[in-house]
Amino acid sequence: MRLKADLQLFLVTVIWGSSFAVMRLAAGYHTIFLLNGSRFLLGGLLLLSLEKFRGAFNRSNLGFVALAGFALYAAIGFQQTGLVTTTVGNAGFITSLYVVIVPIVLWIFWREQPSPLMGVAIPLAIGGGFLLSTGGSFQVEPGDFLIFAG
Repeated sequence: MRLKADLQLFLVTVIWGSSFAVMRLAAGYHTIFLLNGSRFLLGGLLLLSLEKFRGAFNRSNLGFVALAGFALYAAIGFQQTGLVTTTVGNAGFITSLYVVIVPIVLWIFWREQPSPLMGVAIPLAIGGGFLLSTGGSFQVEPGDFLIFAG
């Protein structure tokens, strides 16, 4: 069971990671809205086809689902717009910062006390993401700010 979960996580990572290059190329041919709309429509249809998700949404939580969907749509729109004027490596590094930002946001807004290991983990995560994504060379590009906003 553990191997199956690890393989699924690996597959999701490969698909997610390779989407940067694909979306950067596609942005030269189509508008961001068309690309996002197509991705979200395909993803929604795939989710609806899965039996375990049927009945998961009802009128009481539809507003929250719509709000989450809009936030995701906006974030991806910022990211894809930024990809037009930055490098894929920069985009990958900036996006990897969510690993660091989420625990910090939880600490600031929800007062969730971080583990003492976070003092070691945060610089390692930033350094590892930087080296993996950029190869050690980072030059600020105009799209970097949109990527970060997303």
